[in-house]
Amino acid sequence: MEIVKLVKKDDFEVKKKSKIKGILQYKINIILIILLFFFMSLYFKEKKNKNKGQKFNYISRDKYIPLPSWNNCASKEKLIKFINNISNVPKEARIAVFDLDGTLFQETDPVYNDWKIYKHRILDDPNYIATSKQKEIANKLIKAIKYHEMPEDLNIEISYSSAEVFKNMTLEEYDKYLKDYLNHPADGYNNLMRGDAFFIPMLEVIDYLQKNDFSIYIISATDRFQVRTIIDGHINIPKANIIGSDFDVSSINQGNITGYNYNYNPNEKMILKGELIMLNIKLNKVNGIIRNIGRKPILIFGNSEGDISMANYALSNNEYNSLAFMLICDDFDRERGNKLSADKMKDLCQKNNFIPISMKNDWKTIYGENVTKNNVTY
Repeated sequence: MEIVKLVKKDDFEVKKKSKIKGILQYKINIILIILLFFFMSLYFKEKKNKNKGQKFNYISRDKYIPLPSWNNCASKEKLIKFINNISNVPKEARIAVFDLDGTLFQETDPVYNDWKIYKHRILDDPNYIATSKQKEIANKLIKAIKYHEMPEDLNIEISYSSAEVFKNMTLEEYDKYLKDYLNHPADGYNNLMRGDAFFIPMLEVIDYLQKNDFSIYIISATDRFQVRTIIDGHINIPKANIIGSDFDVSSINQGNITGYNYNYNPNEKMILKGELIMLNIKLNKVNGIIRNIGRKPILIFGNSEGDISMANYALSNNEYNSLAFMLICDDFDRERGNKLSADKMKDLCQKNNFIPISMKNDWKTIYGENVTKNNVTY
């Protein structure tokens, strides 16, 4: 009997210890689950903070944060207020027009992208034999960069000559040539490729407007074929929404026969004819809006005197409320700003009732936090 009692007592102690152990294990599991959720929330919170300043940012799947790379500033407030008050504007009238160089894409390092491509073609391309006149223009450009003095006729000279230096290239060859050029490190910057030199805050503007049913157009002095290549993979708009300077094209077999006397044949290719049809600056940008869009935009974004005409066109006698924003190239730390141009644009904004956007004060980042200037000299 004594042995039986001891066995039962031992069984009771074992069961008691097992029960206590089970309770402790359950509590430990609960604590581990709580800790797991805690550290997961910290991880996602940190990931969210790291994403600030990137192209687009979201709180959740259904709550969009507009313009995350912008500081709290007057230009941001005016744009958001404008968008919040367009319920009476039909979708077909929600049109926004952007200049390219200096508005969406790097311009001051040291000059327009198409000018840099022209200089590359003349002086750095071993497969191209430049004429003495083309070399003269390229050297004039180098001198202008060095002494920060741009002759008034240089823009016209480069535009006409740019059409010549790509003569007889097919459109496919031209596109590849441009992509090869853009697929190199950006001059003057670390951790930036030439083709990625878009202003992140301005890409956010496009995204914000598209989420509010805007049709986006780019109107540039750069030739439209080049603009199509530059924005590919960066800005999602139809090619038909790109308006630029026009290089003439012809069939590869057309020769000297006029277009109205020649029929395109199967399997032919179109080539650059080597002629500039139209330089898309100043009033020509208004003509481009009239011909290609057919109605006034309600938002204009530019950065130079060449954009004043289209801004005034949009602001005058518009059926709907309209605004014009102008970028000020006043950042000398993260970008190579131009004080003379910045001061000039500030004055123009004040005189014409344009809204200035300060690259220095209004933006948290320009190209991304990992992009820095280097000590390159021009």
